[in-house]
Amino acid sequence: MLRLEQSQRVLRLTAAPFAERSGTPRAAESGAVVVLVEDVTEQRVLEAQLIQNDKMASIGQLVSGVAHELNNPLTSIAGLTELLLERDPQLGMPREHLRVIHDQAERAGRIVRNLLTFARKGVPEKSPVDLNDVAARTALLILYELQLHGIELESVTGPNPVLVLGDRHELQQVLLNLVTNAVQAVSTLDRARGRSIRLEITRHDGDAVLRVRDNGPGVPPHLVPHLFTPFFTTKSPGQGTGLGLSLSYGLVKAHGGELVYEAPPEGGAEFRVTLPAHDAPGPLPEPEASRPAGVSRRILVVDDDPAVHRVVSALFTPEGHVVEAVRSGAQGLRMMRERSFDLIVADALAAVAPARLFVGALAADCPESRDRLIVGVSGAAESPELAAQESVRRLRKPFNLRDLHAVASEVFASTPPRSPAATEAR
Repeated sequence: MLRLEQSQRVLRLTAAPFAERSGTPRAAESGAVVVLVEDVTEQRVLEAQLIQNDKMASIGQLVSGVAHELNNPLTSIAGLTELLLERDPQLGMPREHLRVIHDQAERAGRIVRNLLTFARKGVPEKSPVDLNDVAARTALLILYELQLHGIELESVTGPNPVLVLGDRHELQQVLLNLVTNAVQAVSTLDRARGRSIRLEITRHDGDAVLRVRDNGPGVPPHLVPHLFTPFFTTKSPGQGTGLGLSLSYGLVKAHGGELVYEAPPEGGAEFRVTLPAHDAPGPLPEPEASRPAGVSRRILVVDDDPAVHRVVSALFTPEGHVVEAVRSGAQGLRMMRERSFDLIVADALAAVAPARLFVGALAADCPESRDRLIVGVSGAAESPELAAQESVRRLRKPFNLRDLHAVASEVFASTPPRSPAATEAR
């Protein structure tokens, strides 16, 4: 095997003695040989990419399972501390400690959500996306690498959202690729010189502009034309496949934008993403009150974690609602058959049977209840039963209690309260 550093090609050289027709090798007399030269660059890269894809699929499955296990305790930690913080201050209550607990639980929840975002696979969804928020989430994902290599990340964002219309997960993948390349570029610098990356998001002439600049060695001029070519890489073997920038280029193009490279006068490298800006509609009207005065709602919680039961109960019981909780989908379905509920909060993985989830069983047995169902989603991909229920409301776990209360208010406002007589009759 021979690697040509200048052209970034990998060649396989095979030599064999050149034989006479009689079968006697001529090389024994004259030293003649046959040399076969094969360019195996793409083959090697594709092999590495297949291995990497298999690893990423395994990581995605692992992340989904870990997220489900972590989100339940995070829901109880963040939710209960938020409820305590919103109560009137009491003598001796260490509110600053509660604030620290709440903030750290929220931080852990964001990390889980960002991992799920990175591992997610599915059909792209076009919706308003705030690039400032994408940048913040990406910085959180890459934080460990920055600290490990002593790199300073400077984020320059304005106070107002910079909205584009696109797929949040794909845009985060683009930004993560660019920042990761910058990290690898500056990691080779002497620490005494300083290692820095600047991430800037602005609006200019109807466009949203995202810049990632580093103070690394930059890209040699003769390699710039090949930057966005698939399989082209300047990294050593095993350090990269040459697909990151080409993939990012394609994703940006699919969003109607452009990705370009520039060499700043002061040195380093800068990649600029330009996307059409999206103007958000005016503010939505305030939602109606969650319930008329004196009206009690009946709420069912279907989750295998008792801590989630306590959080939902602590949120709604002070308002006069009745919260009942079960730990399996089979119990939840039995409760639904026995009486009616104004709101059902269920975990997406709650099962009625080994091959049947509560969400699908509820849609089949009690279709009128779909408008009153809130599903807590932890994994990176939805189950087929949940994916088929497009109108069902979803909330990412760990629950943000304000979001849960707001969605519950929408359900209560759209459905009349059920009388006790009707409830017991069923």
